[in-house]
Amino acid sequence: MATTFVLLGDLLVEYDAIGGGPMKDIDVRVSEIFRRLYFFRRSTATLDSAHTLFRRLLGDPTFKEMLGDASANQREIFMKAKKEFDQQREIIATLRNHVGAHVEDDVSRCLSKFSADERALIEFHSEDGLRPHFAADLVVATMISGISAQARLSEFRRMIEQVQKATVGMLHCFASAIEIYNRKYPLFPK
Repeated sequence: MATTFVLLGDLLVEYDAIGGGPMKDIDVRVSEIFRRLYFFRRSTATLDSAHTLFRRLLGDPTFKEMLGDASANQREIFMKAKKEFDQQREIIATLRNHVGAHVEDDVSRCLSKFSADERALIEFHSEDGLRPHFAADLVVATMISGISAQARLSEFRRMIEQVQKATVGMLHCFASAIEIYNRKYPLFPK
């Protein structure tokens, strides 16, 4: 059932985001924390795909040639940005695998990580049905298993910082790769 509540929360966010309801109501239905967690989790899948893209680019003969023809400064910027991302690769892969792309495999196991004195909220609303407010607690417990409820917040903040660093590194990789490509194949009118 734990997975059911997390996926229900996911669908509520996604339904409103694709136009099924007013986005302003989503924080009422699942909570701001869950909405932010949803996008945090999904960002790990995007970062994982971006990692695959840049691994392939570095193996692509055309891009390798363009990178070789780029200035030393451009090459350094690209490689430094990729290294910034790669330093956070392990946490990105872990988060993606546990709560980003395969949440259904791990959430139900997190229930054993809750202590008997922890409480969570659930609401049944007359208009839109179940509002699984505690789904955020389930997601965080899945991401951060094996530590006390009191320590989860500081560990979660550390994870957020790592994902932010990885995101900045990947954004720099994208900007640098586009600039390198643009030198050989202009993308913008002069």
